[in-house]
Amino acid sequence: MVSFPSVYLSIEHAIGAHTLIMLGMNSSGYILYRPQFETLTRGMWLLYAATDSYRESLFKQMSMESEIQVKDNINLSQMLKHLEKSKAPKHIIEHLIEFRDL
Repeated sequence: MVSFPSVYLSIEHAIGAHTLIMLGMNSSGYILYRPQFETLTRGMWLLYAATDSYRESLFKQMSMESEIQVKDNINLSQMLKHLEKSKAPKHIIEHLIEFRDL
């Protein structure tokens, strides 16, 4: 499943943030919340809202140019709009939107 690596990376960011905060490194811990949000949003979008052609493009052998082209194809705000219209769990999407708006 193409969304798994992104969601797993989000979990790693959460563990890292928690660990750093528990060690008293609050600034370094809190800074990980943004990449955690971004990777979770991307994973949810890949799972629930991405087009088949976008998912397939992630499996192709990528050059530096094609990687930049795929990543620039959609931003987080667009992903969240697509997720709102998808079958993704609405309560999770609401929390992602709330976090974005902080």
